[in-house]
Amino acid sequence: IVHQQSVHKTKRIFSNSLVLFCRMLLLTLINLLSVRVLLKGLGIEDYGIYNAVAGLVCTATFIVTVLTDGMQRFYSISLAEKDSQQTHVLFSASIHIVVVLAILLTLVFESVGSWFLNTFLTIPCNRLQASNIVFQLSFFSFIIQIVQIPFMATVFANEKMGWYALFSTVECLLRFTFALLIGHFAMDNMVFYATGYFFTSVVVFSLYLIEIWGNHPECRLTRHIEKDTYKNLLSFSGW
Repeated sequence: IVHQQSVHKTKRIFSNSLVLFCRMLLLTLINLLSVRVLLKGLGIEDYGIYNAVAGLVCTATFIVTVLTDGMQRFYSISLAEKDSQQTHVLFSASIHIVVVLAILLTLVFESVGSWFLNTFLTIPCNRLQASNIVFQLSFFSFIIQIVQIPFMATVFANEKMGWYALFSTVECLLRFTFALLIGHFAMDNMVFYATGYFFTSVVVFSLYLIEIWGNHPECRLTRHIEKDTYKNLLSFSGW
């Protein structure tokens, strides 16, 4: 039995590694093409403005990786111990944390971020309105990624890298599709692409939501959460 379990783990590690390698290769190729298509569609000026505005939001994207890794660690332990009740608690606490974090980030970016965009960035007057719309769409795309953290952590903890690779590929292909469609609609090109980016974030979040709530009954919300659970999740991620 021990030998069979060892063989199963080895096969899973190999298959996950192969899936992630194929994902990385495919996404690299698509992203290389996307840059060229996006630059052609937006033009040099709008491409630079878009990257500058979206870059404001990207200053906080490290939070996604940090919290995902931290939550995955606790999920993995509870799954290894087959403690479904603890998984309920951890998942619920994680949802509470990301919702509060999303609210705090909204307060910061809607005040400081908007002020910085309109005060310090050198943007032509005729592109300022579009830049503000792009900023809002980029920011709310980022908020969706924040709320998505517990679901991603669950996928990683269950070692379902095939789903992760699939969702990542769908995300990349949708963004590439919107880049190809720039200029085909009666809409500002920057705003169109930012809208497509936001739509893509909604689609990917929906896929994670369907996967987790459809196949992981242990990931349900509960009200019985001890304060130490929040402390442990935040202290580990902070460290």
